Amino acid sequence: MSAALSWHAIATSWTLDIHAVLAIAAAVGYSLVCSKGARIRPDRVVEPARRVSFYLGTLVWLLASISFVGDLAAERFWVRALQIVLLLYVAPMMMAAGRPISAIAATLSPAGRLAGIRLLRSGFLRTITNPITTSAAMLGLPWVLIFSPWNITSVQHQWLDAVTRLIILVVGFGYFYARLQVDPVPHRYPQALSLIITLVETIADGVLGVVLWQGPTLNLAYYERVTGADAAMVRTDQIAAAGILWILADVVGLPFLALLMVALRRDDRRHTADIDAQLDAADRDHAAEADGEPEGGGLWWTQDPTLAQRFGGEH
Repeated sequence: MSAALSWHAIATSWTLDIHAVLAIAAAVGYSLVCSKGARIRPDRVVEPARRVSFYLGTLVWLLASISFVGDLAAERFWVRALQIVLLLYVAPMMMAAGRPISAIAATLSPAGRLAGIRLLRSGFLRTITNPITTSAAMLGLPWVLIFSPWNITSVQHQWLDAVTRLIILVVGFGYFYARLQVDPVPHRYPQALSLIITLVETIADGVLGVVLWQGPTLNLAYYERVTGADAAMVRTDQIAAAGILWILADVVGLPFLALLMVALRRDDRRHTADIDAQLDAADRDHAAEADGEPEGGGLWWTQDPTLAQRFGGEH
């Protein structure tokens, strides 16, 4: 047995994961309900391209659960690594870019939206969507999963594996939701900060790949038992997994960098517009003062701090 899989094996290895199917059906179904029952016109809340992005994200989630990725993740380490990349990076990034929170908010009553605003302002959400929190969860989860008994234990129990995959997806979604900031967020951070964090994370991702590549073979007895492969084959699988978690994760992160650059330009335009508005207001104030009609009304000497204090003291 080799680290590579034949195209026939990839095409014919499928599994019915009822937990994932039900969760994905619920997500897609509720999204469709949001589009049909929005109190605000859906096209004004979530653009069609973003809705397509959300549905593509759920499709990646489905394929990571029922295709050869879901079927062989328990047998091949590199397939498990591919599943982690799909569920931690690809699917949640596409789903978060689809603005699902805005779609849900469009269906709420005024009272419901007010409750949602209160929830967004809560200290708990501000903490878990902080860049430090989301980045630590994103970077730390693969380490905890791979280097603890959690990984092997979960792939041997379907219900636990379904929960594990959902945790991976939720961590990824929370990361991209807080970083893309296309939906309402508890606190809006500068996109320049997000860009710097992403560059640092790229280096940190490489550390995991190097450790797997150069470190000892993990779970050798388990993989020898379930695949019938020898130690050399299991080692080759782990090296392939290292490349997927390192190189492929960085490659699929390129669209995220592009989205951050777009958001950064958008923030720059918004900041420029705010400055222009302040300068325009200052120009109007100066023009009004030149005409002897200072903004806020009153006689001209009441606008001078020294004279205003002098005349005010005589009353």
